[in-house]
Amino acid sequence: MLLNSNKSVVIFANYSNIKSIILVNETIRIALKKNKIKVLLICDTSLNQSPLARKLLWNIQTLCTFRGVEIIIPENNNINHPKFIDFLKSKIKPDYAFSFGCDQIFSVELLNIFTSVLNHHNGILPNYRGWLVTPWTLYNKENETGYSYHYMTKEVDHGPILLSESIIIDTKNLRDTEFEKAKLASSKLNKVIDDFINKALGSPQHGKPNYYSKKDFNNITTIKNPSIFTLEELQHRLNSFGFLNVMVNNNYIKVTNFKLKSKPFRKCKKNWFITSDDCFVIPQKDTKTHICIRFIKRLFLIYKLNFGLNKVLE
Repeated sequence: MLLNSNKSVVIFANYSNIKSIILVNETIRIALKKNKIKVLLICDTSLNQSPLARKLLWNIQTLCTFRGVEIIIPENNNINHPKFIDFLKSKIKPDYAFSFGCDQIFSVELLNIFTSVLNHHNGILPNYRGWLVTPWTLYNKENETGYSYHYMTKEVDHGPILLSESIIIDTKNLRDTEFEKAKLASSKLNKVIDDFINKALGSPQHGKPNYYSKKDFNNITTIKNPSIFTLEELQHRLNSFGFLNVMVNNNYIKVTNFKLKSKPFRKCKKNWFITSDDCFVIPQKDTKTHICIRFIKRLFLIYKLNFGLNKVLE
């Protein structure tokens, strides 16, 4: 049986992350429908500091305002800042914390505030611990990827697992894969919260542990000398991680697409390079039209989310 009284929750999320948007919305919906939890505070860890961008992209700002949920940015955007920890202890006094898309590591001092902390990890544990694991599963050419709900401990991604599920990757791109996993995870969140509040033990992690750090990510997406790679390898990295930082003519270019040519251009007119398999490549960024279309699609998704996640999941 569930406990009779509401248990107060702080959610750590990132509003530039589609997973955070979906899981936070679903958690608020669950909190309103059932006497399980009360969401007191949402801590935003997004690095986007533009007030205008936040008004447009804080996808559930209006929703949270109407439902009495406060949104806060920690001091220096640091969840482990002493002032923020003191604020939680003295003002909020929460029972639990949920981490949905927060890419900062919880300090022991922060963990000790809560009875326990539930983390949504965007990979299968312990095979894919660490940062941005969905791109790594694509890069490693796995047949499946998945997510894990687990208890958070002082060791990163080591806690007992409450639920873990996989999906077939097929030919999905990075964004489609992330969105499908987030929808699946949100559909199971009700049961996971039940188990979490009722202190289910969870299952210990089994298998070969692998950890992917920000340094690993930077190393694989930063191409200092593109001429030593084949076009196939560069395209594979681009498809897996969404972009590459490629050095061309002593300048790094953030690349989201490659344009192939049968012959080279003069350096004074175009930035181009030759791969190890003799392909002439012009690195390209997203066009303004593409960025605008993507932004409109995001706003449309936000609109649907603000009127209930169930409509998005149909």
